[in-house]
Amino acid sequence: MTGSAICGTCAHGNRFEARYCENCGTRLARGDGATTVAGRTVELRNGTFLFCDLVQSTRLTTRLNADDLVAVFRTYRNTVAKIAAANNGRVIRIVGDGAFVSFGYPEASEDTAEYAVRTGLQLVQAVRNLSPAPGVTLDVRVGVASGTVVMGELINEAAIAEESVIGSAPHLAARLVVQAPIGGVLVSDSTKNRAGGFFEYEDMGTLELKGFDEPVRAFRVLKESEVASRFEAKRDRGTGSQLVGRSEKLQELLQCWQQARTGRSDLRPAKRARASARAAALCGHQG
Repeated sequence: MTGSAICGTCAHGNRFEARYCENCGTRLARGDGATTVAGRTVELRNGTFLFCDLVQSTRLTTRLNADDLVAVFRTYRNTVAKIAAANNGRVIRIVGDGAFVSFGYPEASEDTAEYAVRTGLQLVQAVRNLSPAPGVTLDVRVGVASGTVVMGELINEAAIAEESVIGSAPHLAARLVVQAPIGGVLVSDSTKNRAGGFFEYEDMGTLELKGFDEPVRAFRVLKESEVASRFEAKRDRGTGSQLVGRSEKLQELLQCWQQARTGRSDLRPAKRARASARAAALCGHQG
């Protein structure tokens, strides 16, 4: 990788791989996993990526006049941008009938998969309800995948926007959208696991996708599930991870939770007053 790491003390431009300034010896800061490349910041991020494709857009170009065609695509693009923004998504690129949206950059979140899948479902319904021109009905296909990618400020340059997101997840989302049924949202196994129990799915089995050596398991999202709470939905992430050696503390935590729900506590009044005034907050990117 080419580029330079700028020293914060003397502003000297160092080699990318340098750990200390080659001019003054100051340790080069690369906080939060970020790296300076050619004067810009790039980061390794965990995120979720969505591709949305307008169905039979080529046929529209032969049926509609120029004014109606412009109205159709403007309405479609505005709908994508509005729904993505409402779900903490960032539209990286909209070209013609295709839209590429990222979740988890610049603000990191552990809920990127949930946001992306919900965006997909809302896009399908919203686009279907559009009436951008007389006699015109629209449908979309959506593909969603999650994974670790390299992202950075190069994303602001439209001419190279897609190249600024480097990793297999965006490519997988682009392949899944081709396999998705009309009006359907197709997600990868990793996205399903991260989204937890917020949605109901249909297992589509494994798919042979161009550019991927191994078959990829995919799921069609049917609808949002009727979970009792976000806590219950997040417990159902399907990862199989288990707490080890924490049974006693877990039992203590559940007991405190039940006491909090019922408004009762085993603490003495003085101790309860002190305990109720204590709070702790953990802030920062996940991982």
